[in-house]
Amino acid sequence: MKRTLIAALAVTPATADATTWRACSTSSARVRQVQTDYYAVCSNLRARSPMNCASARYALAHVKGAFRRRGIIPRAFNDGYVTWHGRLVGGSYGDRVQYTEFDSGTAFRVTVVRFG
Repeated sequence: MKRTLIAALAVTPATADATTWRACSTSSARVRQVQTDYYAVCSNLRARSPMNCASARYALAHVKGAFRRRGIIPRAFNDGYVTWHGRLVGGSYGDRVQYTEFDSGTAFRVTVVRFG
């Protein structure tokens, strides 16, 4: 009995971690910075449970708006409801940014490729 319980506990964290992120559809249209010729393409949007895809797209719209106004991907921003804190988490093509809201534990990731 104890062996079965230990084996189940060892498998649970890896399985739970793999299923907490869900892929979300989003427009891959270019986002142009207003005063320069810089632009960015955002793709591979993923939301971590319990966040849904509609909420992730709403928050991503604020990231895109910040880029349009200032030409940078914000480290932190407020979407009108909560404050998101961003960090680079790597990526093979472009910058993969993860934004986390610490009170609820929700998060979303997006790949941002900047040109210009």
